Amino acid sequence: MKSEFRKDIQGLRAIAVISIFLYHLNLLNGGFVGVDIFFVISGYVITKSILTNKKKLTFKDYIFKRLRRLFIPLFFLIVFTFLVINLIFIPHHIDHFSKSSNYSILFASNFYFWQNTNHYFDLDKTLQPLLHTWSLGVEMQFYVIFGVIIFVLNHNKKLLFVLIFLFFISLIFSEANADREMSFWLMPFRLFEFIIGSLVFLIPKKKLSYFFENTLSILCLLFIIVGLIFYNENYKFPGINALYICLATGLLIYLNNENLIYKILSSSLVNYVGKISYSLYLVHWPVIVLFLYFHPAGLIFFDYVLIFTISIFLSIIFHKYFENFDFLKFKINSQLNFSLFLIFATVLVFILSLETIKNINYKLYSKNSKKLLELKNLASIERSVFLEKNTILYEGSKKKLLDLDINKINLLIIGDSHSEDLYAGFLQNVDDKYGIYWQHLPLECNKAIILKPDWHITEKILFHLIDRKPWTQIFYEMCSKYYKDLENSEKLKNLDYILISMKWDDEEIKYINQFLDFFNKHSNAKIVFLSKRVQIPDIERSIIIKDNIDDLNLFLNKNKKTYKKFNNNFEGKVNKFSKNVIFYDLNKFICEEEICNFLKDNKFNYIDYSHFSLNGSKNVIKKFLTVYFEK
Repeated sequence: MKSEFRKDIQGLRAIAVISIFLYHLNLLNGGFVGVDIFFVISGYVITKSILTNKKKLTFKDYIFKRLRRLFIPLFFLIVFTFLVINLIFIPHHIDHFSKSSNYSILFASNFYFWQNTNHYFDLDKTLQPLLHTWSLGVEMQFYVIFGVIIFVLNHNKKLLFVLIFLFFISLIFSEANADREMSFWLMPFRLFEFIIGSLVFLIPKKKLSYFFENTLSILCLLFIIVGLIFYNENYKFPGINALYICLATGLLIYLNNENLIYKILSSSLVNYVGKISYSLYLVHWPVIVLFLYFHPAGLIFFDYVLIFTISIFLSIIFHKYFENFDFLKFKINSQLNFSLFLIFATVLVFILSLETIKNINYKLYSKNSKKLLELKNLASIERSVFLEKNTILYEGSKKKLLDLDINKINLLIIGDSHSEDLYAGFLQNVDDKYGIYWQHLPLECNKAIILKPDWHITEKILFHLIDRKPWTQIFYEMCSKYYKDLENSEKLKNLDYILISMKWDDEEIKYINQFLDFFNKHSNAKIVFLSKRVQIPDIERSIIIKDNIDDLNLFLNKNKKTYKKFNNNFEGKVNKFSKNVIFYDLNKFICEEEICNFLKDNKFNYIDYSHFSLNGSKNVIKKFLTVYFEK
């Protein structure tokens, strides 16, 4: 078995980390598969490391070596990130960091994000500085499981048989559950990717012609590049789609002769990036998060240059001082010293996540920003108190359709949180001649009901083990219940209007027929679809940038998104239905001649990027009633 240093593998690491970097900058659609490239490399390197040193390597030595390699840079990343975001982040934003930091230091953040999010691609990533550590959790969990297997099975033939068996089991379950949250986050569904790297080392190398090997290596690299460009977040992943990239990566490692691709991957610059790839992977995402925090409207070219420069500089520092363990006066190469450091570092991270530490008030932003944040927070609290008084959280209005008075003009408002704030606006504007009701119905409910996701056997097993249903099933059952509640309401037929408001997207408007089929069957009400509303950058982060009300409103107007093209398409779909179905552009009541009053008279009309304050919903619905109901 060969044990020489592989420069081409360093080159593959460089491709992986740069791909992930570009993906996180929204510059490369499929860059997320760089993680899968890393997993294949890890499988190869770990198998090679253990088998070539097995006579003098114990399981304990192996685990300590792996921990020491990953833990020290991760610890300092968490500490430095904590110090920086405590100076910058608005207090309640720090929760996103502190909760995940405890899991990250234990190499279990993949479990945290799995349990607390629906899907990786649905997260507000700009508030998750440690989101990328999920892959370190997967890596360390693989190291432990693989170490047990390889140290128990002394015979390579037995090991090969077991790995092939686990490869197919993992791949089958991964594909069966592709596009479901546990398949993305959890190690067993990624195990086949690591095993591909292991098999590359274990399978004897066949002598191939230079031309054939050269051609095959070029095709493999091109295949990876095509995947990086054309894969996107709508692909089912990991499963078979991950397998293609992993096989191409494994073949490139297998074809290690002096071919053209080998020479490219072994070049000095590419190799250096590969050398610092772990540190670059660690630091790049927190740097991006910090930049995005001060650029809620988006990045410009100069920002990209700064992010890249700072990330490279920090990764060089991390690689030199933290990956090589020589940053302290005492050495921590011994297992005892490292164990003491491990305990100290873990306890420190847990202490940093405590509420008393997080809430120390030493923010860098100005007094004016603090005043505006307080004003905005008051608007948020006022809205929450009003909705708490008049609605049941995630269900509907406290006033039920069963209490409907047929002598009134009765409106049912349904939808996600965008309909909830409209409900608040109606309550503030109408008198006793109106009966106003609200029913919660999250975005993509129609899609969930029509597609009817089935449980896989793996999901059933996990449900019984940890008492957690898959999110797809929870969502389906929740949406079905909402429709069932409406269907069981005998007075649905006595409604005069049904207003539907959502944070619409391209997927949801494909399924609006579900609304029409249901309500045409159970009600004679006029159906009104309200448009996708104007969206702005996050208000709290915008306040840190512009701490004057007039400047802030100008900034929000400059960076608003009107969705005119989307709404034109939406209106075209609605207009194809009967005259009893109407589309209304809500933005006409938010903005006047391209100028929107997101703040007016020292009051916030928006409380975040797209939701109205009580004052905002009151003003919008007042105009809406004047134009629509009082024609």
